[in-house]
Amino acid sequence: MCGVALNPHYEIQTDFERFEEACNKIAREGNHEVISALYHGAMDLYKGNLLPRFDHMQWQMPRSAYYENMYLRLVKCCIANKFDNHDYAAAQKTAVEALAREPYDTDLMVALTISMCKQGNRNLAYSYFCRIKPQLAEEQIDILMKHCQKNK
Repeated sequence: MCGVALNPHYEIQTDFERFEEACNKIAREGNHEVISALYHGAMDLYKGNLLPRFDHMQWQMPRSAYYENMYLRLVKCCIANKFDNHDYAAAQKTAVEALAREPYDTDLMVALTISMCKQGNRNLAYSYFCRIKPQLAEEQIDILMKHCQKNK
């Protein structure tokens, strides 16, 4: 029988603990200039599923879903922050990166389309919209129409 003992004088943190603490730090931060950097720092910590080889295991699913949802909330708040600051190119970049990880998230699709509209790239936005429209809820289509029509 083989055992492992860890020195109790050393603090060990997992990536996921650091990610969660970074998300909590954003919630506590009041300085809007600092928040953008904190968003990106937290997103850089998230590397994907908790234990990818065990994703199919029932005991693993709730914890993995918890971190995945935390990541998606973080990304969407980061994009909203970029919209608030009229940094549409950065919002587009963040949405594209997040869609690479979560390609079926319709909120991210909407954010990407809005960011293209706000940058004046209406043809590309319309082309993308035509492809994603069947996946969108009516409320999301209304949001897109509202934001993209303002840019005429």
